[in-house]
Amino acid sequence: MGEERFFLVTTGRSGSSLLAAIIAASGGRFGLPAVNNWDASNGALEHREFGQASALLAKAHQLSEVRPPDPYRALFWTVYRHSAKRLLRQALSEATFVKSGDTDLCLPMAIQLSFAPRVIVSYRRPEGQIASQYVRGKYQSIDYLLERYVRVMRNALGAVRTLGGCVVSYDDLHDRSADAWAYALGELAGLDPEALLRHRADLVRPEPRDETRLCLSQEAERLWREAEDLRGMVFNATRPAVRMQSVFREPSGPDSLKLLENIENNPICTVRFDRSVPCIRVTWKGYATSAQIRHVHEEILGLLKRYGVGKILGDDTVMPIIHAEDQRWIAEEWMPRALAVGLRAAATKRPLQYFGKVSIDRIQSEAPSGLEIQSFDSIEDACSWLKSVHI
Repeated sequence: MGEERFFLVTTGRSGSSLLAAIIAASGGRFGLPAVNNWDASNGALEHREFGQASALLAKAHQLSEVRPPDPYRALFWTVYRHSAKRLLRQALSEATFVKSGDTDLCLPMAIQLSFAPRVIVSYRRPEGQIASQYVRGKYQSIDYLLERYVRVMRNALGAVRTLGGCVVSYDDLHDRSADAWAYALGELAGLDPEALLRHRADLVRPEPRDETRLCLSQEAERLWREAEDLRGMVFNATRPAVRMQSVFREPSGPDSLKLLENIENNPICTVRFDRSVPCIRVTWKGYATSAQIRHVHEEILGLLKRYGVGKILGDDTVMPIIHAEDQRWIAEEWMPRALAVGLRAAATKRPLQYFGKVSIDRIQSEAPSGLEIQSFDSIEDACSWLKSVHI
Protein backbone atom coordinates (compact mmCIF):
# COMPACT_ATOMS: atom_id res chain seq x y z
CA MET A 1 0.00 0.00 0.00
CA GLY A 2 1.29 3.50 -0.83
CA GLU A 3 1.84 6.36 1.55
CA GLU A 4 -1.42 7.36 3.17
CA ARG A 5 -2.70 10.89 2.73
CA PHE A 6 -5.84 12.19 4.42
CA PHE A 7 -8.19 14.37 2.37
CA LEU A 8 -10.70 16.58 4.17
CA VAL A 9 -13.58 16.73 1.74
CA THR A 10 -16.02 19.52 2.47
CA THR A 11 -19.12 20.97 0.86
CA GLY A 12 -18.17 24.34 2.35
CA ARG A 13 -19.22 26.01 5.61
CA SER A 14 -19.27 22.57 7.24
CA GLY A 15 -16.84 23.12 10.10
CA SER A 16 -13.85 21.88 8.07
CA SER A 17 -11.60 24.74 9.22
CA LEU A 18 -12.36 23.93 12.84
CA LEU A 19 -11.78 20.23 12.15
CA ALA A 20 -8.48 20.97 10.42
CA ALA A 21 -7.34 23.12 13.36
CA ILE A 22 -8.23 20.30 15.79
CA ILE A 23 -6.33 17.74 13.71
CA ALA A 24 -3.28 19.99 13.38
CA ALA A 25 -3.22 20.68 17.12
CA SER A 26 -3.38 16.90 17.66
CA GLY A 27 -0.32 16.24 15.51
CA GLY A 28 -1.73 16.11 11.97
CA ARG A 29 0.74 17.46 9.41
CA PHE A 30 -0.80 19.97 6.98
CA GLY A 31 2.55 21.28 5.77
CA LEU A 32 1.68 24.56 7.49
CA PRO A 33 2.00 25.89 11.05
CA ALA A 34 -0.83 24.86 13.39
CA VAL A 35 -3.27 27.66 14.18
CA ASN A 36 -4.64 28.68 17.55
CA ASN A 37 -7.05 31.26 16.15
CA TRP A 38 -8.48 29.86 12.92
CA ASP A 39 -10.51 31.97 10.51
CA ALA A 40 -13.96 30.48 10.06
CA SER A 41 -14.81 32.79 7.17
CA ASN A 42 -11.88 32.04 4.87
CA GLY A 43 -10.78 28.55 5.88
CA ALA A 44 -7.61 27.48 7.59
CA LEU A 45 -4.69 25.17 6.99
CA GLU A 46 -5.21 25.06 3.24
CA HIS A 47 -1.91 24.22 1.55
CA ARG A 48 -1.31 26.72 -1.24
CA GLU A 49 -0.24 24.20 -3.90
CA PHE A 50 -3.07 21.86 -2.98
CA GLY A 51 -5.58 24.67 -3.29
CA GLN A 52 -4.15 25.60 -6.70
CA ALA A 53 -4.28 21.96 -7.83
CA SER A 54 -7.90 21.53 -6.77
CA ALA A 55 -8.88 24.78 -8.48
CA LEU A 56 -7.31 23.62 -11.75
CA LEU A 57 -9.05 20.27 -11.51
CA ALA A 58 -12.32 22.11 -10.94
CA LYS A 59 -11.72 24.07 -14.15
CA ALA A 60 -11.04 20.84 -16.03
CA HIS A 61 -14.19 19.34 -14.50
CA GLN A 62 -16.23 22.32 -15.71
CA LEU A 63 -14.99 21.67 -19.25
CA SER A 64 -15.68 17.93 -19.11
CA GLU A 65 -15.52 15.00 -16.71
CA VAL A 66 -13.45 13.13 -19.34
CA ARG A 67 -11.16 14.34 -22.11
CA PRO A 68 -13.36 16.39 -24.50
CA PRO A 69 -13.51 15.29 -28.14
CA ASP A 70 -13.19 18.91 -29.31
CA PRO A 71 -9.42 19.60 -29.80
CA TYR A 72 -9.60 23.18 -28.52
CA ARG A 73 -11.36 22.22 -25.29
CA ALA A 74 -9.16 19.12 -24.97
CA LEU A 75 -6.06 21.33 -25.01
CA PHE A 76 -7.23 23.40 -22.05
CA TRP A 77 -8.49 20.27 -20.25
CA THR A 78 -5.05 18.64 -20.62
CA VAL A 79 -3.12 21.75 -19.55
CA TYR A 80 -5.28 22.18 -16.44
CA ARG A 81 -4.81 18.55 -15.40
CA HIS A 82 -1.09 18.47 -16.18
CA SER A 83 -0.47 21.58 -14.07
CA ALA A 84 -2.70 20.23 -11.29
CA LYS A 85 -0.76 16.98 -11.18
CA ARG A 86 2.55 18.79 -10.67
CA LEU A 87 1.09 20.93 -7.87
CA LEU A 88 -0.66 17.99 -6.23
CA ARG A 89 2.55 15.96 -6.18
CA GLN A 90 4.33 18.83 -4.43
CA ALA A 91 1.54 19.33 -1.89
CA LEU A 92 1.28 15.66 -0.98
CA SER A 93 5.04 15.42 -0.55
CA GLU A 94 4.84 18.17 2.08
CA ALA A 95 1.55 17.40 3.86
CA THR A 96 -0.17 14.33 5.27
CA PHE A 97 -3.54 16.10 5.64
CA VAL A 98 -4.97 18.39 2.96
CA LYS A 99 -8.18 20.35 2.43
CA SER A 100 -9.70 22.77 -0.06
CA GLY A 101 -13.02 23.54 -1.69
CA ASP A 102 -12.73 20.86 -4.40
CA THR A 103 -10.84 18.13 -2.59
CA ASP A 104 -13.16 15.44 -3.99
CA LEU A 105 -11.78 16.04 -7.49
CA CYS A 106 -8.20 15.38 -6.35
CA LEU A 107 -8.69 11.81 -5.13
CA PRO A 108 -8.27 9.89 -8.43
CA MET A 109 -5.13 11.83 -9.31
CA ALA A 110 -3.64 11.14 -5.87
CA ILE A 111 -3.90 7.42 -6.66
CA GLN A 112 -2.10 8.01 -9.96
CA LEU A 113 0.69 9.68 -7.98
CA SER A 114 1.13 6.44 -5.95
CA PHE A 115 -0.52 7.71 -2.77
CA ALA A 116 -3.21 5.90 -0.80
CA PRO A 117 -5.88 8.55 -0.18
CA ARG A 118 -8.16 8.26 2.85
CA VAL A 119 -11.24 10.43 3.04
CA ILE A 120 -12.55 12.51 5.93
CA VAL A 121 -15.93 13.96 5.03
CA SER A 122 -16.76 17.22 6.79
CA TYR A 123 -20.46 17.78 6.21
CA ARG A 124 -23.48 19.74 7.37
CA ARG A 125 -27.21 19.64 6.81
CA PRO A 126 -27.76 21.19 3.35
CA GLU A 127 -30.15 23.94 4.46
CA GLY A 128 -27.82 25.30 7.14
CA GLN A 129 -24.73 25.09 4.96
CA ILE A 130 -26.32 26.67 1.90
CA ALA A 131 -27.86 29.48 3.94
CA SER A 132 -24.43 30.19 5.45
CA GLN A 133 -22.84 30.31 1.99
CA TYR A 134 -25.60 32.27 0.28
CA VAL A 135 -25.68 35.19 2.72
CA ARG A 136 -21.96 35.79 2.18
CA GLY A 137 -22.78 37.18 -1.28
CA LYS A 138 -20.14 35.13 -3.07
CA TYR A 139 -22.66 32.95 -4.88
CA GLN A 140 -25.52 34.18 -7.05
CA SER A 141 -27.70 31.09 -7.07
CA ILE A 142 -28.98 28.62 -4.49
CA ASP A 143 -29.39 26.16 -7.37
CA TYR A 144 -25.62 26.30 -7.96
CA LEU A 145 -24.93 25.66 -4.28
CA LEU A 146 -27.31 22.69 -4.24
CA GLU A 147 -25.74 21.22 -7.36
CA ARG A 148 -22.29 21.54 -5.85
CA TYR A 149 -23.43 20.05 -2.52
CA VAL A 150 -24.81 17.00 -4.31
CA ARG A 151 -21.66 16.52 -6.40
CA VAL A 152 -19.28 16.76 -3.47
CA MET A 153 -21.37 14.56 -1.18
CA ARG A 154 -21.83 11.88 -3.84
CA ASN A 155 -18.11 11.79 -4.56
CA ALA A 156 -17.18 11.95 -0.89
CA LEU A 157 -19.49 9.21 0.37
CA GLY A 158 -18.55 6.95 -2.53
CA ALA A 159 -14.87 7.59 -1.85
CA VAL A 160 -15.23 6.84 1.88
CA ARG A 161 -16.60 3.39 1.11
CA THR A 162 -14.09 2.74 -1.70
CA LEU A 163 -10.82 4.32 -0.52
CA GLY A 164 -11.44 4.16 3.22
CA GLY A 165 -12.38 6.95 5.59
CA CYS A 166 -14.92 8.37 8.01
CA VAL A 167 -17.38 11.27 8.35
CA VAL A 168 -17.49 14.18 10.80
CA SER A 169 -20.66 16.25 11.12
CA TYR A 170 -20.87 19.96 11.84
CA ASP A 171 -23.24 19.32 14.74
CA ASP A 172 -20.95 16.75 16.36
CA LEU A 173 -18.00 19.14 16.21
CA HIS A 174 -19.99 21.75 18.11
CA ASP A 175 -21.64 19.36 20.56
CA ARG A 176 -19.21 18.91 23.46
CA SER A 177 -20.95 15.68 24.46
CA ALA A 178 -20.36 14.05 21.05
CA ASP A 179 -17.18 11.97 20.91
CA ALA A 180 -17.74 9.07 18.47
CA TRP A 181 -16.32 11.19 15.62
CA ALA A 182 -13.01 11.56 17.47
CA TYR A 183 -12.58 7.83 18.02
CA ALA A 184 -13.41 7.07 14.39
CA LEU A 185 -11.02 9.75 13.14
CA GLY A 186 -8.35 8.64 15.57
CA GLU A 187 -8.59 5.05 14.36
CA LEU A 188 -8.46 6.10 10.71
CA ALA A 189 -5.58 8.56 10.93
CA GLY A 190 -3.58 7.25 13.88
CA LEU A 191 -4.39 10.26 16.05
CA ASP A 192 -5.10 10.28 19.79
CA PRO A 193 -8.90 10.63 20.16
CA GLU A 194 -8.50 12.17 23.62
CA ALA A 195 -6.23 14.82 22.11
CA LEU A 196 -8.80 15.50 19.40
CA LEU A 197 -11.51 16.00 22.01
CA ARG A 198 -9.28 18.13 24.19
CA HIS A 199 -8.37 20.45 21.33
CA ARG A 200 -11.99 20.57 20.20
CA ALA A 201 -12.86 21.90 23.65
CA ASP A 202 -10.14 24.56 23.32
CA LEU A 203 -10.99 25.66 19.78
CA VAL A 204 -14.75 25.30 19.36
CA ARG A 205 -16.92 28.40 19.43
CA PRO A 206 -20.58 28.38 20.44
CA GLU A 207 -22.78 27.81 17.41
CA PRO A 208 -26.51 27.08 17.21
CA ARG A 209 -27.51 23.70 15.83
CA ASP A 210 -29.01 23.57 12.36
CA GLU A 211 -32.69 23.31 13.22
CA THR A 212 -34.07 24.25 9.80
CA ARG A 213 -36.17 21.45 8.34
CA LEU A 214 -36.96 23.04 4.96
CA CYS A 215 -36.10 20.53 2.21
CA LEU A 216 -34.43 22.40 -0.67
CA SER A 217 -33.49 19.22 -2.52
CA GLN A 218 -34.54 15.63 -1.97
CA GLU A 219 -31.21 14.34 -3.26
CA ALA A 220 -29.22 16.66 -0.99
CA GLU A 221 -31.39 15.58 1.93
CA ARG A 222 -30.85 11.91 1.06
CA LEU A 223 -27.08 12.33 0.92
CA TRP A 224 -27.06 14.14 4.27
CA ARG A 225 -29.05 11.31 5.85
CA GLU A 226 -26.68 8.78 4.33
CA ALA A 227 -23.75 10.61 5.92
CA GLU A 228 -25.59 10.70 9.25
CA ASP A 229 -25.87 6.91 9.12
CA LEU A 230 -22.07 6.65 8.83
CA ARG A 231 -21.25 8.68 11.95
CA GLY A 232 -18.76 6.90 14.19
CA MET A 233 -17.89 4.31 11.54
CA VAL A 234 -14.48 3.67 9.92
CA PHE A 235 -14.20 2.19 6.44
CA ASN A 236 -11.17 0.36 5.04
CA ALA A 237 -10.11 0.56 1.41
CA THR A 238 -11.82 -2.00 -0.81
CA ARG A 239 -9.87 -4.69 -2.63
CA PRO A 240 -10.27 -3.01 -6.06
CA ALA A 241 -8.94 0.24 -4.59
CA VAL A 242 -5.91 -1.49 -3.08
CA ARG A 243 -5.30 -3.28 -6.38
CA MET A 244 -5.51 -0.03 -8.34
CA GLN A 245 -3.10 1.69 -5.96
CA SER A 246 -0.62 -1.19 -6.32
CA VAL A 247 -0.49 -0.66 -10.10
CA PHE A 248 1.07 2.77 -9.65
CA ARG A 249 3.63 1.66 -7.08
CA GLU A 250 5.38 -0.81 -9.35
CA PRO A 251 8.62 -0.03 -11.24
CA SER A 252 6.58 -0.17 -14.46
CA GLY A 253 4.56 2.82 -13.27
CA PRO A 254 4.58 4.79 -16.58
CA ASP A 255 3.33 1.75 -18.51
CA SER A 256 0.73 1.10 -15.83
CA LEU A 257 -0.49 4.67 -16.09
CA LYS A 258 -0.94 4.26 -19.84
CA LEU A 259 -2.78 0.99 -19.17
CA LEU A 260 -5.20 2.72 -16.82
CA GLU A 261 -5.71 5.65 -19.17
CA ASN A 262 -6.41 3.52 -22.25
CA ILE A 263 -7.25 -0.16 -21.90
CA GLU A 264 -7.73 -0.43 -25.68
CA ASN A 265 -4.10 0.35 -26.57
CA ASN A 266 -1.15 0.64 -24.19
CA PRO A 267 2.33 -0.87 -23.70
CA ILE A 268 0.90 -3.91 -21.87
CA CYS A 269 -1.91 -5.08 -24.13
CA THR A 270 -4.77 -4.18 -26.42
CA VAL A 271 -8.33 -4.99 -25.36
CA ARG A 272 -11.27 -4.35 -27.66
CA PHE A 273 -14.68 -5.54 -28.75
CA ASP A 274 -14.49 -7.64 -31.94
CA ARG A 275 -17.84 -7.56 -33.73
CA SER A 276 -16.84 -10.27 -36.22
CA VAL A 277 -17.00 -13.08 -33.62
CA PRO A 278 -18.45 -11.32 -31.49
CA CYS A 279 -16.09 -11.38 -28.51
CA ILE A 280 -13.69 -9.42 -26.36
CA ARG A 281 -10.27 -9.62 -28.02
CA VAL A 282 -7.12 -9.40 -25.89
CA THR A 283 -3.59 -9.17 -27.30
CA TRP A 284 -0.74 -9.22 -24.83
CA LYS A 285 2.43 -7.30 -25.79
CA GLY A 286 4.88 -8.91 -23.36
CA TYR A 287 5.42 -9.43 -19.65
CA ALA A 288 2.72 -8.09 -17.34
CA THR A 289 3.03 -7.63 -13.60
CA SER A 290 0.56 -9.15 -11.18
CA ALA A 291 -1.30 -5.86 -10.74
CA GLN A 292 -1.43 -5.30 -14.49
CA ILE A 293 -2.76 -8.80 -15.20
CA ARG A 294 -5.47 -8.43 -12.58
CA HIS A 295 -6.44 -4.97 -13.73
CA VAL A 296 -6.81 -6.15 -17.33
CA HIS A 297 -8.96 -9.08 -16.23
CA GLU A 298 -11.19 -6.79 -14.20
CA GLU A 299 -11.60 -4.58 -17.27
CA ILE A 300 -12.52 -7.63 -19.34
CA LEU A 301 -15.35 -8.38 -16.93
CA GLY A 302 -16.72 -4.90 -17.47
CA LEU A 303 -16.49 -5.23 -21.25
CA LEU A 304 -18.25 -8.62 -21.22
CA LYS A 305 -21.14 -6.98 -19.38
CA ARG A 306 -21.12 -3.82 -21.49
CA TYR A 307 -21.30 -5.62 -24.83
CA GLY A 308 -23.33 -8.57 -23.66
CA VAL A 309 -20.97 -11.16 -25.14
CA GLY A 310 -19.88 -14.52 -23.76
CA LYS A 311 -16.61 -15.12 -25.63
CA ILE A 312 -12.96 -14.06 -25.30
CA LEU A 313 -10.25 -14.34 -27.96
CA GLY A 314 -6.73 -14.06 -26.54
CA ASP A 315 -3.40 -13.69 -28.33
CA ASP A 316 -0.79 -14.88 -25.79
CA THR A 317 2.05 -15.24 -28.33
CA VAL A 318 4.58 -13.07 -26.48
CA MET A 319 3.33 -13.72 -22.94
CA PRO A 320 6.48 -15.08 -21.20
CA ILE A 321 4.90 -16.26 -17.94
CA ILE A 322 2.02 -15.81 -15.52
CA HIS A 323 3.15 -16.31 -11.95
CA ALA A 324 1.62 -19.07 -9.84
CA GLU A 325 -0.35 -16.78 -7.51
CA ASP A 326 -1.91 -15.03 -10.52
CA GLN A 327 -2.73 -18.37 -12.14
CA ARG A 328 -4.62 -19.32 -8.98
CA TRP A 329 -6.36 -15.95 -8.86
CA ILE A 330 -7.55 -16.25 -12.46
CA ALA A 331 -8.75 -19.85 -12.03
CA GLU A 332 -10.24 -19.64 -8.55
CA GLU A 333 -11.51 -16.05 -8.30
CA TRP A 334 -11.78 -14.50 -11.74
CA MET A 335 -13.23 -17.35 -13.79
CA PRO A 336 -16.27 -17.88 -11.52
CA ARG A 337 -17.03 -14.15 -11.71
CA ALA A 338 -16.59 -14.25 -15.50
CA LEU A 339 -19.08 -17.10 -15.68
CA ALA A 340 -21.50 -15.05 -13.60
CA VAL A 341 -21.44 -12.20 -16.15
CA GLY A 342 -21.94 -14.57 -19.10
CA LEU A 343 -18.54 -15.86 -20.26
CA ARG A 344 -18.98 -19.30 -21.84
CA ALA A 345 -16.06 -19.80 -24.27
CA ALA A 346 -12.47 -18.63 -24.69
CA ALA A 347 -9.87 -19.34 -27.37
CA THR A 348 -6.20 -18.43 -27.16
CA LYS A 349 -3.11 -18.39 -29.34
CA ARG A 350 -0.46 -20.35 -27.46
CA PRO A 351 2.60 -18.50 -26.11
CA LEU A 352 5.94 -19.10 -27.85
CA GLN A 353 7.92 -19.40 -24.62
CA TYR A 354 7.88 -22.58 -22.54
CA PHE A 355 6.89 -21.03 -19.22
CA GLY A 356 4.16 -19.06 -20.93
CA LYS A 357 2.72 -22.30 -22.34
CA VAL A 358 2.89 -23.97 -18.92
CA SER A 359 1.13 -21.01 -17.31
CA ILE A 360 -1.74 -21.03 -19.80
CA ASP A 361 -2.12 -24.83 -19.66
CA ARG A 362 -2.38 -24.77 -15.87
CA ILE A 363 -5.01 -22.04 -15.91
CA GLN A 364 -7.07 -23.82 -18.55
CA SER A 365 -6.88 -27.12 -16.68
CA GLU A 366 -8.61 -25.43 -13.73
CA ALA A 367 -11.46 -23.95 -15.78
CA PRO A 368 -14.82 -24.43 -14.04
CA SER A 369 -17.67 -26.42 -15.51
CA GLY A 370 -19.62 -24.39 -18.04
CA LEU A 371 -16.58 -22.64 -19.53
CA GLU A 372 -15.04 -24.02 -22.75
CA ILE A 373 -11.40 -23.08 -23.36
CA GLN A 374 -9.12 -24.14 -26.21
CA SER A 375 -5.59 -23.17 -27.26
CA PHE A 376 -4.33 -23.05 -30.84
CA ASP A 377 -1.07 -22.54 -32.72
CA SER A 378 -2.50 -19.66 -34.76
CA ILE A 379 -4.83 -16.82 -33.95
CA GLU A 380 -6.80 -17.61 -37.12
CA ASP A 381 -7.58 -21.13 -35.90
CA ALA A 382 -8.51 -19.79 -32.47
CA CYS A 383 -10.86 -17.25 -34.02
CA SER A 384 -12.43 -19.83 -36.32
CA TRP A 385 -13.11 -22.22 -33.45
CA LEU A 386 -14.54 -19.47 -31.26
CA LYS A 387 -16.97 -18.44 -34.02
CA SER A 388 -18.18 -22.05 -34.25
CA VAL A 389 -19.04 -22.29 -30.55
CA HIS A 390 -22.76 -21.84 -29.91
CA ILE A 391 -23.66 -20.38 -26.54
